[in-house]
Amino acid sequence: MNKHVKTQASGTARLRERLDSLLEGIQIIDFNWKYVYINDIMLHQVRMTRQQLVGHTMMEKFPGIEDTEVFQSLKRCMYEREAVGLENKFTFPNGVVKWFDLCIEPAEEGICILSLDITPYKEAVENIRKTKSLYAFLSQINQSIVHYRSEKRLFASACRTAVEQGLFSSAWIGLIDRQNKGIIPQAQFGFPKKTKFPDFVAYESKDIHHRLMRTGQFQIEINGDQTLAMGKGYKMPTLISLPLFNSGKVVAVFDLYSDKEDFVKDEEIKLLQEVSKDLSYALDNAVMSKRQREAEAQLEKSEKRFRALIEKSADMKSMASKDGKLLYGSPSITRVLGYEYEDTDRFNIFDLIHPDDQPYYAAKRSELIKHPGGFFHFEMRLRHKSGNWIWCEGTATNLLHEPGVEAIISNFIDINDKKKAQKQQEFDRNNLFALINNTNDLLWSVDTEMKLITSNRAFDEAMLTFIGHRIRPGQSILHDGLGAEIAKYYGNFYHRAFLGEIFSETVELTGQSDLWWEISFYPIREKDNIIGTACHARNISSLKRYNEELKRTNSELDRFVYSISHDLRAPLTSIRGLLDIINEDTNESSTREHLRLINGQVDRLDIFIKNVLNYAHTNRASLNVSEIDMEFILHKIVNSMKSVEKSDGIEFHIHFETKVPFHSDLQSVCTLLENIVSNAIKFRDPSKQNPYVKISGSSTESGLKLVISDNGVGIPKEFHSKVFEMFFRLPGPTEGSGIGLYISRQIAEKLDGSITLYSEEGTGTTFEIHLKNLHQ
Repeated sequence: MNKHVKTQASGTARLRERLDSLLEGIQIIDFNWKYVYINDIMLHQVRMTRQQLVGHTMMEKFPGIEDTEVFQSLKRCMYEREAVGLENKFTFPNGVVKWFDLCIEPAEEGICILSLDITPYKEAVENIRKTKSLYAFLSQINQSIVHYRSEKRLFASACRTAVEQGLFSSAWIGLIDRQNKGIIPQAQFGFPKKTKFPDFVAYESKDIHHRLMRTGQFQIEINGDQTLAMGKGYKMPTLISLPLFNSGKVVAVFDLYSDKEDFVKDEEIKLLQEVSKDLSYALDNAVMSKRQREAEAQLEKSEKRFRALIEKSADMKSMASKDGKLLYGSPSITRVLGYEYEDTDRFNIFDLIHPDDQPYYAAKRSELIKHPGGFFHFEMRLRHKSGNWIWCEGTATNLLHEPGVEAIISNFIDINDKKKAQKQQEFDRNNLFALINNTNDLLWSVDTEMKLITSNRAFDEAMLTFIGHRIRPGQSILHDGLGAEIAKYYGNFYHRAFLGEIFSETVELTGQSDLWWEISFYPIREKDNIIGTACHARNISSLKRYNEELKRTNSELDRFVYSISHDLRAPLTSIRGLLDIINEDTNESSTREHLRLINGQVDRLDIFIKNVLNYAHTNRASLNVSEIDMEFILHKIVNSMKSVEKSDGIEFHIHFETKVPFHSDLQSVCTLLENIVSNAIKFRDPSKQNPYVKISGSSTESGLKLVISDNGVGIPKEFHSKVFEMFFRLPGPTEGSGIGLYISRQIAEKLDGSITLYSEEGTGTTFEIHLKNLHQ
């Protein structure tokens, strides 16, 4: 016995040692969402100890995780016992954000989660994409400097290039007017079409532009009050403000906006500083050209070369003649390829290109020479001085026609890291293939000739079960054994996908009692052509049965509420009649006061029951769409409310314009409006001499818009998000059941619309209602 226990303990220890030695993080969660086991890699990923996690729930250690999409996947695996694979971006409680490749599988204890930290890969891909765009931005700026002599055209080109090439959301440039303490906008790009820039915008003593002028350095503001040239706050996570100099003095600002908080890092900042220097140089040159036109001819060649090659840029630059002789190589070539500056002018560019890449590059370059001003992108291996090959990527631009340049300009960067990322991507692709085959869902793809392209293991096993054999790649997906009717039925699905439709269908398998599947189709495209469809099927039989049972239960509950509510109103009518008789037979003031109080409570109960009936009707009844005369209905509702308690003295104003006939469910619309108008009466402000309720709106092709405003007591701001909750009532001696506004929102959503509250305590309340026009 003892020997068996020791052997078992030893086996468990060995298993844990093996789990701890894996590269993936492993965590086992029981059915109560408590951590049962965590290996060392996982502890390193979350920066916690086993004592901090084991025995505790995920919700305790990561508050709010239950509201995330990944938790929904965990629940699906936990309760439906389905394996799930996904990539997840996770934010830890300390604010650290990481990417994980997750494989979630059912386990005996609950679920087992394998996690691989892919943050470095994600960051590398993003950094490469961002750096590539900024290099393209810088290259285009260089070309703009060569092409544009006009200051305004240069600024406009810089703003456009920043958005189209540099991945910024928007950009603008303005000249500084120090005397009047403001900035005069000159060019902008990427802002909303309605944005209107003024001729002048003042700056404050401590804002980002004042700091830039005071220091002469670029400024970055993250989630700040970023003032746009129109004088209003323009909220973007990141604002980079670059100084533009003329004769050593800051004369303009170049503002770049990004929708990402971590858009700029050290390398990107250096590139943007190069942009600032380039544009500043262009400004200097424009001023000098005005003052020294006679000297321009002597300086033009060297100035254009300098603008084209930017000696201090971080990327590599070269100038080559038409026959390929290297005329110039930037100092960065020394840093990356190891050649000294003196070595560069003795090379032909083809001496540095890998033999396998030379035919491709030579063909592209020959074609480029035919197109002055044209350019092409390249990716090839260049020889390091040590003999190693370095992968580089860049752009070659034909400026042979430009006087003073007369060369093909190349800007390129070292992409060895990118190649490593591509290898990682290939690994991830293989890993994804493994994950696809580790699911019970059916995955397959079909070409436009109805032939199978690929499938996963679950699909192959399902075919063995349903038709007795596998369908192999290249074979028809609509097997002869299916029968003509079934083949036509499923063939229609594939044809819909081949026409570009993305859709899902729920089907019951023929010959399989109570077996339901949800099948999704997603077209596969090659450029503008659809070459097939990807398909995904999952067994939803259990879900189907559960939903049907839920529908039956809800229907029975609705009928019960409707029946009970009707049965309660009949006794209330009798009570109200008896109270009227007693009131007529007595002259005692105290008795009459008691009767008045009882009547008030009866009315309140009657309204509550009516609201319950409305709620049951909203959930139970289908829509009866018809044309509604909204002006007539609004007047009818207001007239019916004039007899309600507290309505005395309230002025009702109705202004409605029927541009297009409005169609919807009449009873639902009336119930919604009655609740809103009734609330306006209940919550009138007795201290105001001229109480009012104003209703205005119109009906158009798209729908109905109504605005209902009053000058009542208003609703405190802290309750705005709660007034539409069921049974919520404002604090204090307020009337009502707390269900009216809840029903109103339910009705609005059922009618494919919305209702929005605007209110200020002591001023009044406004409800804005939008309903879709349900005409056929």
